[in-house]
Amino acid sequence: GTSAVLERCVKLPTGEKVLDGEITNPKGIQIILEKEGNWVIWGDRVPATSTGLKFKHKREQLSHYGRVLFENYDWIIFSINDTDQQDVARTALTAYFLPEWKPKRALRGATFPQAAAIKVDAENNTEATIQSGDLNAEIKLRLAETVERFNLILSTFQSRVPRHPSEALGKNFDLPSPQRSYRWEECSPASQV
Repeated sequence: GTSAVLERCVKLPTGEKVLDGEITNPKGIQIILEKEGNWVIWGDRVPATSTGLKFKHKREQLSHYGRVLFENYDWIIFSINDTDQQDVARTALTAYFLPEWKPKRALRGATFPQAAAIKVDAENNTEATIQSGDLNAEIKLRLAETVERFNLILSTFQSRVPRHPSEALGKNFDLPSPQRSYRWEECSPASQV
């Protein structure tokens, strides 16, 4: 679907004049179409020259978390500021982010500490910060990634197994790139579907 419509757009933040997908995609632009004087951007990348958050869903997700924490964690204001309260805050934040890891899969990692690191301790809450009325919590999240390209490799079953991929398609066959793996298996005609 359409991610954004840039009305009366004079220039792109990347400075590109020729919209070549191979050049603009790493800079945050997937497909741009001009329609009725507007630029229509398709995709999840954010058009920006910074290398921070490249994807729109990650910016929206962090904004959502910030809003939820701001609106729902005001109960901690005016509580006693000590190590017990630090434990309460850490437990409450863990309870919020645990369902974001599983079952929602909005955070990725084999274990919860790999998906979310929540730090509320004496290191970031010194005596000086406690006396000034601050309770500091540091949250680092490993946000889920999205699929940008779905690469399909289609082939037919063959009665004879080629010993090398170049045998399957002739002598001018380009070897597969290291990012893709090919598996050549024998399939007898009787077992073909």
